[in-house]
Amino acid sequence: MARIDHKNQSSDQFSHAEKEPGQNRLLFIDYLRGFMVLLVVLEHSLLPYTKKFNWTWFFPDMTGTYVFDIWHYHNDTIMMPFLFFLAGMFVMPSLKRRGLASFMKERFLRLVVPFVFGVTFITPFLSYYKKRILEGLDTGFFEFWWGTYIRWEDYPFQNFTQGGFWFLYYLAVLTLALILLSCIIPKFMEGLGAFARFLMNRPIRGFICVCCMSAVILGASDLMWGAHWWFGFKPVFHVRTARFIIKIFYFFLGAGVSYAGFLENSRFLENLGKHWKKWLGVSILLGGGYMAYSLAYFEDGAYNNDVRLFFYRGGLWEYAWPVISQSAPPLLIRTTLLGCFMASLSVMYMSLFYRFLNTPKPFWVSLAACSYGIYIFHEPFTIWLHTLMYGEFISPFVKFLIAGGGSLGISWLLVSKVFLKLPGFKRIL
Repeated sequence: MARIDHKNQSSDQFSHAEKEPGQNRLLFIDYLRGFMVLLVVLEHSLLPYTKKFNWTWFFPDMTGTYVFDIWHYHNDTIMMPFLFFLAGMFVMPSLKRRGLASFMKERFLRLVVPFVFGVTFITPFLSYYKKRILEGLDTGFFEFWWGTYIRWEDYPFQNFTQGGFWFLYYLAVLTLALILLSCIIPKFMEGLGAFARFLMNRPIRGFICVCCMSAVILGASDLMWGAHWWFGFKPVFHVRTARFIIKIFYFFLGAGVSYAGFLENSRFLENLGKHWKKWLGVSILLGGGYMAYSLAYFEDGAYNNDVRLFFYRGGLWEYAWPVISQSAPPLLIRTTLLGCFMASLSVMYMSLFYRFLNTPKPFWVSLAACSYGIYIFHEPFTIWLHTLMYGEFISPFVKFLIAGGGSLGISWLLVSKVFLKLPGFKRIL
């Protein structure tokens, strides 16, 4: 199998799909990680131009199309859970290869440093443009940044947003949790590996098992906390309530798959790639059902919020059953379809990329090498381009092409031509 030498050009949590030092890489893993980051950029670019979900972005646009709602359903289903899955695959191998001290140093450089830098110097642009659009802010950016982040009047980091940097802090937390659990519970990794081997040895039963577990996690999360709310500690450390547990599940699933020897099991990988058509068909079927149901019952129970409101207003468990029994069924249909769609997309993309994208290809090599930097730097360009087109009577497709192509192209160019050539940035990115 061909080898690609990224060395320090990509971060551990996004890359280095290595089996052991000196052995060949499985390029489809690197390409998958780059593809998921590409979906993140496109997702951020299209959200203001959706019909149903534009309110979840910093500021919605007046133009929108259901085409982007459908695409959003796909992106929102797979991109972040799968990035956590890929990240989980390489924690323990990297720890074993580097040793604890070197591993912790690298994680600090590649997670903590970008997080602190990002929330201090990058995300202020997001808050600034949001306030300009929604509140008519007319001060300059530096004055806004200084007053909000440096010279506080009410509390630290007022008007703060963490943007996409929540991923880095949450990944650091899960990485630490995985290491601690593996140390405290000697058989913990063996248990994860045994579960993963069951999934690999009994793929159909394993797939059904992952679907069921995902459906239970997503259903319980949506009932308790709602589909689109976030929670955390003050303004800094936030995660999406409906998805933070499923991301834990996929992260630890990735760790178990790695422990079970997924990357070394050429027979399993060949069999997986051989059946890509079947997995594609399953994904289309499940995705079609999930999207059709969610849109058809969008206002009629698919996103019911009554249980969350009941407990938020002080309701007690002994009085909750009437609310749950009435509001849960239509919501649980959606989350069950979502869990199955998420599992099918995970398998489908692994089979497709292994089958067709496991040899050196310039586009994918560059995307994989630059993807971590693209993730870190793209969002201000996305917001800036959204601001330039806000309120203009232009087709939402044109707006998306400008925002998506512009933010992707600019951030990709900056990372490949500038940041990866600077020693300090290169080590992180």
